[in-house]
Amino acid sequence: MKAVWYQVAIYTADQVPAILDAFAQWQTKGASDLKSTVALIIGLETATLGLIYSAAADKPAAFAPFYDLVPLVVAVPPINGTVKTLTDILGSTFSQVPAR
Repeated sequence: MKAVWYQVAIYTADQVPAILDAFAQWQTKGASDLKSTVALIIGLETATLGLIYSAAADKPAAFAPFYDLVPLVVAVPPINGTVKTLTDILGSTFSQVPAR
């Protein structure tokens, strides 16, 4: 795999029901596209949604249920990158300081 498409966006807590509805739609339709992966982290104030497609693409149809959601912040704009660039981005989101 030489290229992956990905994006990461942050949403407000009041958008969580719509995000979960979109996630349920993706599970019944988009998840059958084995190249699609959704990462979802729900916190008390925000939700982080990562969409990853394991091929170069332009708005993969598998993620259609999520495209109408309006994010608070687009942390990583949609991009075709490499596994390394995605790993670097994801790795930079975690603290290098031990928790204890």
